[in-house]
Amino acid sequence: MRNHRHPMTRQNQNHQSGSDRLGRGQHKNNPVILLAENAPEVRQVLEKGLQNNCRFLFASSGNEALKRFNEASPDLVLLDVELPGIPSWEVCRQVLDKTRVPIVFLSTSHHEDDAIRALRLGAVDYVTTTTAPQILLARTRAALRRKEAFLPEAMPQVYDDGYLQVNLAAQEVRVEGEAVSLTTIEYNLLVYLLKKANQICSAEQILSQIWGAGYEASLNYVHLYVGRLRRKIEHAPNQPKYLVNVYGKGYYFRLNPAPSM
Repeated sequence: MRNHRHPMTRQNQNHQSGSDRLGRGQHKNNPVILLAENAPEVRQVLEKGLQNNCRFLFASSGNEALKRFNEASPDLVLLDVELPGIPSWEVCRQVLDKTRVPIVFLSTSHHEDDAIRALRLGAVDYVTTTTAPQILLARTRAALRRKEAFLPEAMPQVYDDGYLQVNLAAQEVRVEGEAVSLTTIEYNLLVYLLKKANQICSAEQILSQIWGAGYEASLNYVHLYVGRLRRKIEHAPNQPKYLVNVYGKGYYFRLNPAPSM
């Protein structure tokens, strides 16, 4: 098993539980970040860069991460790829079974198989903690913005064509009346295309809007998630009526498609 964790220092252990104090410049309405990561240098970068805009909760194991998540309902979860106790992958699964809170996996080194696994589980990002501090902070801020970016704007609260229903206020999707379980990325992708219904969006535009500017992931992730979303909402995923591909240009959401035969 690869060891992604940094050694835990005594100083870091002493700070794990005193984690929901308000720091200088913080406000009780600031977004709350649950940081499940044992590297003190990562914690220091994030706290220093975001201390005036966010509140932090800390966890040193998978078990503690789930406990603190259930107690506080944070706005963003940052998960070390390898935490002691309950595996981080299982923490992610349990969190996303209940909510669509953005989850970012943290690792000391980039492994493509881990990155793909994280995204397939529904995480919004996979960040290497050895990257420049400015990039780590930028990716964290981008993940925080996702929750706000997909709130309903000047459009109806509910799209309902008799087959597919998207309730923006409740953040709920139904197909033929049955609730559909979507990950954060899948839901955000659907809402983004729905808001731009009948407009072609390039893969580059989708990558920037859903994963955030500066995200280094392959454009193949866009195609991967469109395929996953099709399998969940389309009557015939291989002959999609909603998530339409225009060769060489991108994708668009087709409003009120003709009924499937």
